Amino acid sequence: MTASDRPPAELAIDEACADYDRVLERVESETPGFCQALLDRLVAERASYAARPICPFLRPNFVTQSQTEYVERVLGLFRSAVVKAKDAMLADPALFALAGLTDGERRLFDIDPGFRHIGITTRIDTFLIGTQMRFVELNAECPAGMHYGETLARVFLDTPVMADFQTRFRLSRPNPADLLLQSLLATWAEWGGQGSPRVAVVDWKEVSTRTEFDLVCEHFQSAGLEAEFADPRDLEFSGGRLRSGGKPIDVVYRRLLTNELLARESECRALVTALEQRAVCLFNSFRAKLLHKKTLFAILQDPRIMTLLSPDEAAVIRDCVPWTRLVREGKTDGPTGETIDLIEWARDHREDLVLKPNDEYGGRGVVVGHNVEQDVWERALAVGLADLSIVQQRVAVPTRDFPVLDDGRLAWSRRYVDFDPYLFRGRVGGYLTRLSASSLCNVTAGGGTTPTFVLDGC
Repeated sequence: MTASDRPPAELAIDEACADYDRVLERVESETPGFCQALLDRLVAERASYAARPICPFLRPNFVTQSQTEYVERVLGLFRSAVVKAKDAMLADPALFALAGLTDGERRLFDIDPGFRHIGITTRIDTFLIGTQMRFVELNAECPAGMHYGETLARVFLDTPVMADFQTRFRLSRPNPADLLLQSLLATWAEWGGQGSPRVAVVDWKEVSTRTEFDLVCEHFQSAGLEAEFADPRDLEFSGGRLRSGGKPIDVVYRRLLTNELLARESECRALVTALEQRAVCLFNSFRAKLLHKKTLFAILQDPRIMTLLSPDEAAVIRDCVPWTRLVREGKTDGPTGETIDLIEWARDHREDLVLKPNDEYGGRGVVVGHNVEQDVWERALAVGLADLSIVQQRVAVPTRDFPVLDDGRLAWSRRYVDFDPYLFRGRVGGYLTRLSASSLCNVTAGGGTTPTFVLDGC
């Protein structure tokens, strides 16, 4: 693709990146060790994952104002389509069954959380090129990373490189941490709560994202709330209240995954009992699992759902959601509308497809067809037939060079770029940008993240 063929938004980002990199090189030459000091400060500020820096990169990600306006419009339509699909699934047992909830997940789903919204805070994982988005999955259960992003943004802004850069470029940045807090308080009020709730951030204390929980609690505390981290094993239910360290809890900000709770439910009994007795407000509720399943994208493309959508909603599903089908024997329509035998066709089109288990995270179980040999692909298809999975058309993953330290020297490394907007009660509010040396852009799988800033006026 020549420069004249690149979308205007990409050209504006090219210019911004080149300007930033020139300043970075100058500052590093004038102040040797600046880059290492920046990375050291990020770690000191607890921007770490599994004891490694979550951001080994020396430049933020930039998007243009025109891109964010496009993203907000498209995601508004996508969300309204998902709401219609959710309502149809709740009204039609046959559609609901396609989600593939396990017996345990269905039992938790049936507990009334005390409020209407299923996905209060969600994250849509996308690839953005110019003003064209391709969605790959919806993280609707308990999306992470927003407080890491706030820390990264704050540290980058407090550098001479960004100070110089901002004399030529106007920047803005949504604050997802604030929107998370606002959503939590709105959900507490909808649940029937009054006054300021006492909040527990709940997950296993040994998880890799443990450092972010302290950042979350500190942010809530700065807004005047009592907030602390709690391991589910340390919770107690007595006197009609859920307690941590003897203190009552009003709201649980859940970072504990549903499948992990079910695997160790006896250790989480206090939390489940409190929810069953409507003694605590759980945010997000276990009902979010319905939208978190990978089968959602196949359900959105089901004719029974497509007929419910407005023309604009249907256009977003066609244009932004890659062709997705449940892995099962039988006929279906292929990516170009032709009738295909799904399994036979999938065997023959390995290079163009990705296999995903219905309920994993961190890239676990994902098989990218063009990265494996044919025999590995066929074994993955067989597994997908036995354990509910989807097959999805592979989408182009954008790449960009980012500055890094290589043996202590400033260098540039080509990275795949994953752009993931957060939604809070349906409102877009901030972005997670993940960078990886492989097309599987996931921090759990070894990638990293960098903050995203908006180039205003571009």
